[in-house]
Amino acid sequence: MDVDFSILPVEYLDSVLDINREIIAQGHCIIYDSTGIIEDKIQAQYHRPEIEELEISGLVNVINDILYNVVWTKKRLLRGELWNAVYNINSHINKQLLRLIETQNQKPGEISYDGRYLEIRTNKDILSSLSNCYSKYDLEDALSTLDYIFEFTKTLAANLAKMHNFKINKMMFTRINDIKIA
Repeated sequence: MDVDFSILPVEYLDSVLDINREIIAQGHCIIYDSTGIIEDKIQAQYHRPEIEELEISGLVNVINDILYNVVWTKKRLLRGELWNAVYNINSHINKQLLRLIETQNQKPGEISYDGRYLEIRTNKDILSSLSNCYSKYDLEDALSTLDYIFEFTKTLAANLAKMHNFKINKMMFTRINDIKIA
């Protein structure tokens, strides 16, 4: 069992509960409350909230953003901007991949934790793919990482399209794959 132990004055209770709303909604509970106030407040105010799923247009925007950044980052690499390219791969692009993975993992009424509990909630095939989505500070590694991210995004997009009943623009993937950046 994983337990966090906190002692807090009653006057901070509302702000602490508000900050931890998502954690409480995920099913975490109070083990001991000598006053009984906390459990009453949780029952009255902090029931599991309904989550707004990314709308389909939002998902498509995330996919498009990843694809744009794959092309743009390849251009940066070929101009000799290795530092900026690797930074973009390991930060922005992977943040967007995480959004797709979290959306794929999310069940109705479940909260996304921006990567927390990812290993528990994510399909093993997806998890095993993540190690190839980060680049070393090396030109060849960065280029191969971008190629891998492109294929991985195609897989995630197909999975999400099937789950959320929308069509992806396969021609877009074909066109990007055909781009020769020199």
